[in-house]
Amino acid sequence: MTEEETRALELWEAYPNFKRPIIPTEFIDAFILRAKSLGLDTIKIDGELNPFNADFKCKVALITQREWASAPEKKKKKYDHYSAVFELSHMNGCGGILLSHSSYVYHGDRKKGFGSFMQEMKMWIASKLEVSMLLSTVVVGNEAEEGLLGKHGWQPLGQPFRNCHTECMVQMWQKTLT
Repeated sequence: MTEEETRALELWEAYPNFKRPIIPTEFIDAFILRAKSLGLDTIKIDGELNPFNADFKCKVALITQREWASAPEKKKKKYDHYSAVFELSHMNGCGGILLSHSSYVYHGDRKKGFGSFMQEMKMWIASKLEVSMLLSTVVVGNEAEEGLLGKHGWQPLGQPFRNCHTECMVQMWQKTLT
């Protein structure tokens, strides 16, 4: 753990549970430093935390700045490109389970460590929310996601099932934390 991460952890621990921000600024700064080491420009975190109802939702985006290809050479404009995103939310009625969903690494940004970085962020957030388990669904045959989850200690849960809305075969995955 770096000096910034250690300092941020101490500040996080000093917050009483009901006054904690979703993710303290000091940790966002530490996440941004880690993101920059991977070639990203910044991180965007949107969400809300209601500790009285064990209700947490957040969307995290790993961002790189890109230039518009059609802009004149003298007026190159930049835009935020979401290289990777994920969302976390508490399971309704059970504050001990956090759902990981809508995870995606843009095709041109794969094999750069962004998926593993997202897993690190998910584990950190889950540990701070003191949840017991993370759950996710993966379309059967999505070798990239299955490999990433397996690499980070997730396990398949039960038998695959057919999603009646998408007609895809889906596998539940779990990561037990306690």
